[in-house]
Amino acid sequence: MESLGHAIVSKCESISDVDRLLELRLEVVNLAPNNTVKSKTLSNLAGAYHSRYKITLAIEDLTKSLDTIREALKLLPTRDRTKGQLLANLGRCLEERFELRRDWSDLDSAIAAFNDAAEAEGTEESLKSFFHHEVSMALFVRYEVTGAEDDFNAAVKAGNDCLAMSNKGSVDYADAMANLASLHHERFDRTKDLADINRAIKLRKEALNHSAGSSFFQGQYLKELGQALRDRFEVTASRADMLEALERFSKCLDRTETPPTSRISAAVQAGRLANSSTSVRKGYEFFARATRLLSIASPKAASRSDQQLALSKCRSVGSDAAALCISCGEPYEAALKLLELGRGVMIHALLDVRSDVTELEKAHPDLAKRFKIARETCDAPPSPQRQMSIIKEVATRFNPYKELDQVISLIREKENFGNFLSGLSVAEMKSLASAGPIVYVNASEFGSDAFIVSQQSVQHCRLHGLKFEDLNNNERKFTEALKKDSMSRRRETNSTMKEVLGWLWDVVVDPILKLLGFSNTPQAEDIWPTVFWVIVGKLSLFPFHAAGYQDSPGQCTMDRVISSYAPTIRALKHAREKAEKIDSIQGRPEELMLAAMENTPKRKPLPYVALESDKVSHALPKSVKQTILKTPKKDELVSKIQQATMVHFACHGEVDPIEPFSSNFLLEDWEANPFSVADMTSLKLEQARFAYLSACHAASNGAHNLLDESIHMAGACLLAGFPTVIGTLWHVSDRYCASIAERVYRSMVTENGAIDYRKAASGLHFAVRDLRASGTPLIIWTPFVNFGV
Repeated sequence: MESLGHAIVSKCESISDVDRLLELRLEVVNLAPNNTVKSKTLSNLAGAYHSRYKITLAIEDLTKSLDTIREALKLLPTRDRTKGQLLANLGRCLEERFELRRDWSDLDSAIAAFNDAAEAEGTEESLKSFFHHEVSMALFVRYEVTGAEDDFNAAVKAGNDCLAMSNKGSVDYADAMANLASLHHERFDRTKDLADINRAIKLRKEALNHSAGSSFFQGQYLKELGQALRDRFEVTASRADMLEALERFSKCLDRTETPPTSRISAAVQAGRLANSSTSVRKGYEFFARATRLLSIASPKAASRSDQQLALSKCRSVGSDAAALCISCGEPYEAALKLLELGRGVMIHALLDVRSDVTELEKAHPDLAKRFKIARETCDAPPSPQRQMSIIKEVATRFNPYKELDQVISLIREKENFGNFLSGLSVAEMKSLASAGPIVYVNASEFGSDAFIVSQQSVQHCRLHGLKFEDLNNNERKFTEALKKDSMSRRRETNSTMKEVLGWLWDVVVDPILKLLGFSNTPQAEDIWPTVFWVIVGKLSLFPFHAAGYQDSPGQCTMDRVISSYAPTIRALKHAREKAEKIDSIQGRPEELMLAAMENTPKRKPLPYVALESDKVSHALPKSVKQTILKTPKKDELVSKIQQATMVHFACHGEVDPIEPFSSNFLLEDWEANPFSVADMTSLKLEQARFAYLSACHAASNGAHNLLDESIHMAGACLLAGFPTVIGTLWHVSDRYCASIAERVYRSMVTENGAIDYRKAASGLHFAVRDLRASGTPLIIWTPFVNFGV
């Protein structure tokens, strides 16, 4: 039975797998005699509880793991060789619980457990060295919070014990030195005592020398040495330290064996140091190199969680690079390309495997066929119940991506295909401005700029009034007002919104529209210009279409232009190509799928959903086939989406601030089988034309460390194949959704009864203007936005 438990461990990826494992291991514990054998079975049971904790993050599972380890320890003889490892496992679980509860007794107990592990009889010397390392690190955590000198001294002693037990010249020896260096660096940060940073630098250099045989660790040690030298320079102003810090950062950046996130971190730190100490140009060059590494920092073969984690560590890199590019006097086009490289890294990876290959098929049909096979394998959605080991899963997913990269390299060697999937040229960007100018807006601590792409040129608008500190302050103010909004606070919410949107107009939108020549309100609906906004970083949290002074005619975005949004220019290109492909298909009947969730399990009813459904249904011509789902489940809905040309969601929407791909729309079975952003992204819809997302937060990315990835349901719909999407930036009142939706759909119906989804943005614009004119509060009408064409 225990061997069956080990077999389950090999594919333990879901809660059901873990629950089955727990059942088996509980049975084994009950059958085992009350001796060291039972201790081993209890240790395995503790591991199963810990596995469930890693999935559920339920503190009860972690506590059960702790209690079970303690039971196992009671049954072990004093000199048992496994006692040290079991004590170390207890220490790690206690550390994890400390991180969750911040109960200092857990950290104290963890330190005691690691100390006992290091002193346990019968433990191998190599393990004792590692346990001393665990003691040192746990004491370091406590020292970081308390600043207690006793903790620092004890951490150093444990670190030295670890060093003494490690083989000189080994990776472990170098790692022990690096950990000691971290301790002294941390104390320097507190006290600014040069003796500590001098000691840290000496240890870092020794660690570097002892890690000469390990390419992987060398890059990390180079970066950490650069940080120590930079910090000493900031106190002593030693030019030699500054130059050596830049040299160490640069060497880390040059090491292809070093993880990309470490290389990017080294480049960013070097860029900041160079920008403030030597030259802006040198700083720009480091930031530009960091930006070009972003695509490999988030490799296609990695899981979404790993991609998100990697990119969250690299936020604002492209934004800062573009700002410094302008400060150096480089061409505007160069800055624009850096912004495209720095935004939507995950989106562009998906587009790589969904791009049109018509021209490639004409010129090189064999390569096109090989490329299509590789990308179809890469783009296959993950199986809901994988029956393979983790190792096999990694190998299976990695090999197709390796093949895809090889094929792309071969294609780029061919004439006229040198830029295949390597980003848009400036000429391609200009060609996309046929329906209206594309405006990229960027704010960085190094400067704020707008880049205006028209069919004729790329213009630059320096936003002198947009200060980074003001942006942060207004973002906090705006976000807090939205979070606290209620009927009793509505007056205060609208007051804050008016203030912030007035600021946004003065420092960003008005200067841009004036440069474009959009200074007055158009007199007829059919001559309104459209601006396609691509907004970077924290600026993307603001409704640019609602910027301005709503009580002063002509002094707001909505009185001058129609607004549409796009995650990147390349994503807009994807939508335009999809739209053109649809236009070329004659005779395709229109079909609407409408999900109308008036009542949702464990959520408040949406009493106006029925009215919205009725108004949308009657706004469309009878030639449009309509499927209305009043209590849809996920599987049924996904099936209907793949048949429809238009989809309309009238339901609850929820945003996940930690895992934005898990943000979802709440259907009948949302608790057991949620319909998430990841689910929508995985779809490839050939017939899709228009998506209307009448749900809260449909165009909102709750993960503020991933704002430039545009991970939300509206963005997912664009990737799935809808060229036009209407969504919402925050919570919406279903009372007003019906009238807005009706106006949008009526605006799309042509005189001959056809559907022109390109008029959706215009229909939304005038529907919202009407709502504004009726005196409806700002927070009600501002969240509605159009994405795509």
